[in-house]
Amino acid sequence: SQVLGVLPYLAEAKLPLISVYTGSPAIRAQASPYLFTTRASYADELVKIVRNLVAVQSLRIAVAYENNDFGKLLLPLVEKVIPAEGATLIGAHSLDSTGKDAADAAKALAKLNPHVVLMIAAGPPVVAYMRANKEHLGVPVYTLSLGAGAAVLKALGDDARGLAVARTGPSPTKPTLQLTRDFQASMKRRGHAVDYDHFTGYMDARVLIEGLKAAGPGVTRASLAQAMEGLGRLDLGGFTYQFGPQSRHGSNYVDIAVVSSGGVYRQ
Repeated sequence: SQVLGVLPYLAEAKLPLISVYTGSPAIRAQASPYLFTTRASYADELVKIVRNLVAVQSLRIAVAYENNDFGKLLLPLVEKVIPAEGATLIGAHSLDSTGKDAADAAKALAKLNPHVVLMIAAGPPVVAYMRANKEHLGVPVYTLSLGAGAAVLKALGDDARGLAVARTGPSPTKPTLQLTRDFQASMKRRGHAVDYDHFTGYMDARVLIEGLKAAGPGVTRASLAQAMEGLGRLDLGGFTYQFGPQSRHGSNYVDIAVVSSGGVYRQ
C-alpha cells in the first residue's frame, strides 16, 4: 500500500502520520513509532463479519475479491479467518477492477450454493457485482468499510439495498452520542451531508486536534508524536480511543450496518 511505502520516510524524518484511511494489517505489523491509526483494521472487520454470519447460521461463505493488490493482500486473511471462526469458505472468484467480469463471477459463485458472499473490493467492481449478484445469485452480500463509500452507494441507487457493511465508527445519523450530535451540528452549519465518509474525516480531525492540544504551544514533530502516545484513553463524547507507547492504533471498534432504501444505513 502507499502507506506501507511511506513508513521508512516517516522514520527518517521523525514525522508522525495520524489517521490514515486504510485498515491494512500490513502497516500495523510494522509497529512504526510514527504511525497512529484511528480505525479498526481489515482483520478486525473480517472477524466481525464472519462472527455475525456464524451467529445467524450463514456458514457457507463464498468470496468475490478484486484482482488487485488490495484483494490479493486480503484473500489469505479471509481464508484464515473464515474457518477460524467456525464457517466454511466454499470458493472464491476474482473481480476485474473495472467490474466487467462481475456477471461471470456471480454465475460461478452461484454454482457453489453459498449462504452469503463476502466481497473484498472497492469502487466500480462493487457496483457491478452487487447488480450481478442480484440477477444471478440473490444471496446477501457483506463487504468491508472501504467498499461502500458515498460514491458507491450513489452509483448503486436502489441496488444497494441489503448490502451489509462493516463500519468502523458509530452511526452518523443516530444522535445518541454527544460526538454524533456535535458532528451533525457541524455538517449543518457547513451544508455538508451527514454520512459515514464525512463522519470519518470529522472524527479523525478531532483526534488530531486533541493531539495538537496535548503537544502544547510550539508543537514539533517529536512533541506531537509524544503527545499522541500520551493521550491514553481519549473520549470524544461517547466514542473512545486508546493510545499509548505500545498502543498507537487507537480503535478496533466494528459494527455491521445494512443499507436500506434511499442509501440509508440501519444497524
